[in-house]
Amino acid sequence: MFLMMGSASAIINRKAGDLESGGEGPDAILRIMEIAVNQHALADYRSVLSDSFVYVPDLATVSMSPDINWDQWDITTEEGFLTWFLSPVLKSELNVTERITERGMPYDNQASYVITYMIKVQGKQFYGSAKFVFEEIDDAWYLLRWEEVELTTNENTGGYYTNSGELRAAMKR
Repeated sequence: MFLMMGSASAIINRKAGDLESGGEGPDAILRIMEIAVNQHALADYRSVLSDSFVYVPDLATVSMSPDINWDQWDITTEEGFLTWFLSPVLKSELNVTERITERGMPYDNQASYVITYMIKVQGKQFYGSAKFVFEEIDDAWYLLRWEEVELTTNENTGGYYTNSGELRAAMKR
């Protein structure tokens, strides 16, 4: 069963000019996610996730957090993460719309985007590159899969930024 986007459409409409297309398509889903994080709106964020949602971390995150059963990170686990992540005390931010490097054309009711994203929690920034897979069901789009695809280099240190997998792992401890 999928949640309806009535609430998510309302959140978009609160920001005049953000989207012309309402709550349709993968770009709108990403914008709803950003607004929901900034407004700590768990129901709005959840409304754009497929009930079949999965999160797939990169191999470095898996090796750093072997105690987490990453193969079982489904919508239930993600909802627990979102409850923590959207807590107003964490002052969370999300940017998934600024650096979309690849927009795959919808095919067979799915579309894939490759995105360099930024998540901020209590002033600490997490960057990553991820493949976002969307699915269309009954003329509505949902995020089906968030899959980390590569580590993102920190220009200041020459090392890698921490990413959303590490943030999710921190929540589980």
